[in-house]
Amino acid sequence: MARLGARVFRKRCAACHAITGESRAGPDLAGVTRRRDFEWIQHMILAPDSMTAHDSVAAALKARHKIQMMLPGGTSPEEARAVIEFLRRVDRGLEG
Repeated sequence: MARLGARVFRKRCAACHAITGESRAGPDLAGVTRRRDFEWIQHMILAPDSMTAHDSVAAALKARHKIQMMLPGGTSPEEARAVIEFLRRVDRGLEG
């Protein structure tokens, strides 16, 4: 599953999100699975517009980065789970 997540991340996420501590348009995702739970990350991937409207952390991230949020609907629930598994492996030092 993490291999699929790596492919999805490179294709859909890496243009705006780093996992290395470097600055990009969106928040760096290094350590995200230690800071946020699975459900929060999944909702952020699948429904970013709803999250920024109803979640104070998501709204603050949007305000801090001053960018257009991800568009909802481009990622399936399975792909979201795969990306989260990839990020978990990165956070454990197993990928990256």
